[in-house]
Amino acid sequence: MAKVLKCSANVSRCGVTIPPRINDARRARGTPWTALSVAMHCPTAYEIANMPAQIEIHGFRLCPFAWRTRLAAREKGVNFDWLPADASEPDPRSREHNPNRRSPLLRHGDFIIADSLVIIQYIDEAFEGPALQPGDAQGRARMRLSIADLSSIMIDGRKELDDESRARAKAALGNLDAKLANGADWLGGDSPTLADIPIWPFMSILEFRGGLALDGLPRATAYWERVRSRDSYKATNPYTG
Repeated sequence: MAKVLKCSANVSRCGVTIPPRINDARRARGTPWTALSVAMHCPTAYEIANMPAQIEIHGFRLCPFAWRTRLAAREKGVNFDWLPADASEPDPRSREHNPNRRSPLLRHGDFIIADSLVIIQYIDEAFEGPALQPGDAQGRARMRLSIADLSSIMIDGRKELDDESRARAKAALGNLDAKLANGADWLGGDSPTLADIPIWPFMSILEFRGGLALDGLPRATAYWERVRSRDSYKATNPYTG
C-alpha cells in the first residue's frame, strides 16, 4: 500500500512546494498525498488553477492600483476572482459586493479593504506563500521608504503625459536605477517584494504612453525586462489581456 504523507508542505518532483490548502482540497476529495503522487505529480498545473478563489478583487480594468493588488496575489500564489466594475457584462458580485465601485477593493469573506497598499500587505500576511516583505522590522522599514521614494512614478494613466509628469517619472526611474546599484535583481534582493510590485503598473503605463525614459539607466532597463518576463505581470496585464 502506498504510504500516505501527513506533511503539509511536501515538494513535488518539479520542485514546487505543495501548500497546505492543496492538501486540504485533496483531503476533502478523499485523495490524500501518497509518496507516489508527490514524486510524480506537480500540483500547480491543474489543481491550483481549479481551486476555488480565496479572495475577490474588485476595481476598474485599467486602474493601476487595482492591478498592483492582482500582481501581489499572483506573486503570493493566492487564488482570486477579478471582478472589474467596468466589464461589458459585470459579474453580479461586482454590484453586490462593491456597490460604490471602489478601485481597488478586496473582499476576503466578510472582511473588506479599499486601499491598495494595505491590500497588498494584507495579502502577504494573511496567506501562505512566498514572502513579499522582509522578515525583520528594519527590512520592512527600508521597504516602506523605498515605496515612498519611488511614489513620484505614479501618473494618471487616463491622461496624456505632460512635461511635469514626464519629469517626475524620469526622476523616479533614475532613483530606481540608483537603488539597484547593489547588483540585486529586485529592490528587496533576490525576489520581488512589496517595494517592487507597486511600481510595475506605472512603469507599464509609462511604456504605453511613450514616457518610459530608460536611456542611460542600464540597471533600470534590465529590471524592466525582468518584470515583463514574470508570469504575474503577463497574466494580469490589462493592456494585453
